[in-house]
Amino acid sequence: MKRLLASVLCVVLVSGCSRSLSDPDQLRDLTARVVTAANDKDPSSLRAAVADLRAEVKSQQQSGTLEPNQATVILRALALLEKYAPVLTVSPTPSAAPSATPT
Repeated sequence: MKRLLASVLCVVLVSGCSRSLSDPDQLRDLTARVVTAANDKDPSSLRAAVADLRAEVKSQQQSGTLEPNQATVILRALALLEKYAPVLTVSPTPSAAPSATPT
């Protein structure tokens, strides 16, 4: 999962070469929210952050500040994050096996 997050972060930062200075900043801020949610192992926050980033990517694509091929790559990466979000749930730590006591 960390490799996937790193890939998404790289894609977004590389794609941040849009025309307006505030547009890449917006992408970076939203990407940071995605990474934080994933690191916190919070699937619902991750889904919300991914939805916000997806909306921003689509908005920038429609306004022409983000190239269609860049948007497509980011949107595909976000789809993978959503697909694997349930993997983030924290598994209970197995308890130690009881030690045998001599009788």
